[in-house]
Amino acid sequence: SMSLAASFLVLLVAGGMWFSNTNYSNQAISDKNVNRLDWLTSSTSRKGDAEATDPFETGIDALQAQDYSSAIDFFEAIPKSDITWSQARLHLAYAQYQSTDFEAAQATLAELIQENASTINRQKAEWLKLQVLLASGESKAEFEQLLDTVSTDTQHLFQRQALEMKQDLNT
Repeated sequence: SMSLAASFLVLLVAGGMWFSNTNYSNQAISDKNVNRLDWLTSSTSRKGDAEATDPFETGIDALQAQDYSSAIDFFEAIPKSDITWSQARLHLAYAQYQSTDFEAAQATLAELIQENASTINRQKAEWLKLQVLLASGESKAEFEQLLDTVSTDTQHLFQRQALEMKQDLNT
């Protein structure tokens, strides 16, 4: 939705201004990348006749309102059989990340990556997983391995950002 895109644009601009005045910390680098995750806006929303009670749409509304605990509840309620399940898992992991529940976010992303999601969703999950690993400060070896994988994969949606992240981490 456009309003979600606009809210992320505001985050991006505000985040960029804030970021230029801050030293590079893992959390700052991770926030910088997550706050410019425009992919979160390109959701497979149900076209047209979405019910007001649709958990996916309600979850998106909760994310927009930065009500992450409600968003988590709505996205968790979406069954695997649902067409929006993969997108819901990405949004769920994002809400968990924003709630600093890094362990839950990692588990959600691992499940999504294992489920052989579409290439696009898998790559989005890998990118978000990098942010989660970086922000949590745990699993340094796993983080470095994934960063190498993404930054050397010319077909990866986030190769350029991964290369930038490597630069940020080395400054």
